[in-house]
Amino acid sequence: MIGAKMNIIKMVRLTVILVLFTNCNETKNIIEDPKSYKIFGNYNVTILGNLMAPKKDNIRFEISEFDNSIRGTTSCNSFFGTIVKDHQRLRVTNISISEKYCNDNVMKSEQKLINALQTARSYRIKDMVLTFYSDSNNNTILTAKKDSVQ
Repeated sequence: MIGAKMNIIKMVRLTVILVLFTNCNETKNIIEDPKSYKIFGNYNVTILGNLMAPKKDNIRFEISEFDNSIRGTTSCNSFFGTIVKDHQRLRVTNISISEKYCNDNVMKSEQKLINALQTARSYRIKDMVLTFYSDSNNNTILTAKKDSVQ
């Protein structure tokens, strides 16, 4: 009877120790790379699809941590949507854009932007550069430089 109680106590101790070490390791992984999940901030789009974004189109956006939204402007219209994020996975939903008429080149850039946002399924941020990847073939669909002053 005493031997059985000792075995139960040993098993409980072992379980507690394993839980503590496992949880500490998970916390360590997040602490070691806290910026890998932090995409909130202001960005200037540099690449749309496989082409440089025209500087004159001035495509900018902000991803807000407070309401998980994305809001931005081009040289002509503004847009907004909702960010649904889970670690490196991401979706942009409920995208809307104002409907001012712009020159054809700006309209094409805006359409590429909306398409990129609608098909984005994952992202990476490294050295203040945010990259969105597509859902179908994991190609780069948008690259944006984070503003250094937040």
